[in-house]
Amino acid sequence: MALKFSTGLPNAREGRLHPVGSVTPEWLIRISKLAEDLGYYSLWPNEFYATFPDLQKRYVDPPNLYDTIITMAYVMAETKRVRVTPSTIVLPLHD
Repeated sequence: MALKFSTGLPNAREGRLHPVGSVTPEWLIRISKLAEDLGYYSLWPNEFYATFPDLQKRYVDPPNLYDTIITMAYVMAETKRVRVTPSTIVLPLHD
């Protein structure tokens, strides 16, 4: 069996792992296509909708947080091979 590599898709990690203002829809597509070109097996978006209190104090603008399910559909429409599966889904937020 071959070893498969996956990576997180930072749809809801701005301010946590990426500077506030750095994550955009275009950047998510760029990262997804790059991961696909590099041979990654899958991408894992997260669902976090809370900002750390220290971030709220540091930044005037809140971080960009993109819905996990919409992000998955958006990325899958622009990629061909890489799989996309949620790392975290908060079920009560969805109908």
